[in-house]
Amino acid sequence: MNRPGVKTLFYTVALLTVLMVWSFNGLADMAPAGLDPDVEKETLILKRDTINDAIGRYRSEIEAIDGLLLNLKMDQEWLDLKCLDIQAQERGLPQELIESRNLIREKQNRAARERKGLLEQIQAHTLALEKLGIPMDQKKIQGGKLFDAGDATPDNGHFVEEDLVSTDLGKELTTRIDAMGIGDWVELINDDSGIRLEVQLPILFAPGRSTIIGSYEDFLEKLATLARPHAVFVHVNGVTDTAKSKKISNIDLGARRAAAIVNRLVRYGLPPSIFKITSRGEYPEGSPVDATTPSLNRRAEITVYFSRTG
Repeated sequence: MNRPGVKTLFYTVALLTVLMVWSFNGLADMAPAGLDPDVEKETLILKRDTINDAIGRYRSEIEAIDGLLLNLKMDQEWLDLKCLDIQAQERGLPQELIESRNLIREKQNRAARERKGLLEQIQAHTLALEKLGIPMDQKKIQGGKLFDAGDATPDNGHFVEEDLVSTDLGKELTTRIDAMGIGDWVELINDDSGIRLEVQLPILFAPGRSTIIGSYEDFLEKLATLARPHAVFVHVNGVTDTAKSKKISNIDLGARRAAAIVNRLVRYGLPPSIFKITSRGEYPEGSPVDATTPSLNRRAEITVYFSRTG
């Protein structure tokens, strides 16, 4: 056999194979560039909308987790105060209370981990949006909160859509509070945590009682009227003086006072599902009971949290 001819044939076949591979790769690289511009734009928009939908779901899940964490915090505070009340009576803590506190802590840790994971997912999806090169509906995260990608952060004095919603809602509530004549009763607070209304003049009770005095009826009806059109969460906390009773503990008495407020607000049109009842008994938050004015310690505290989108 003529070996030089075989080598020539071999090299020829190899060269043709390389040229065919190069040609195929070149066509493959050129294929996306040859797409119809309208089709390519629609594809990018579809990807953007899919990513935005995912971000929206993650944000809704974070809001739900925030609500759960708030409830768990209140449950933990109530259990801690219940344990404090039992220890003040020099009684041993029931095992059920100890297990309940441990369970709440586990739920808090699990919810916090889930929240962190969702924020990381939002961050990853935000980066994916930026790579698409379509500025519409993009979001970015700073300090665990979402901002429009094209806007400066609030540190630079710019606002995003949620800020505008909060501002408008705050103005509306302020106007209605003034019109109802309850401005001296309440304080409207609008900060990073959202909009909330705190009742500044406490709802007072008679010693050892949980019956609402008639003079508060008008205010409670107006408070329910103010909150009724909005998506709200209402926290009612009961407080007592230091007087002891053999019939009922101060923690339970505080809870009854809070429940009386809730029952009255429900009667005025608010749904029962929006309320959270807690009791501090004779252990109010932040400072000891004022022994010089025990009547001010026999009270119920009301806080109304307004949803930004409600």
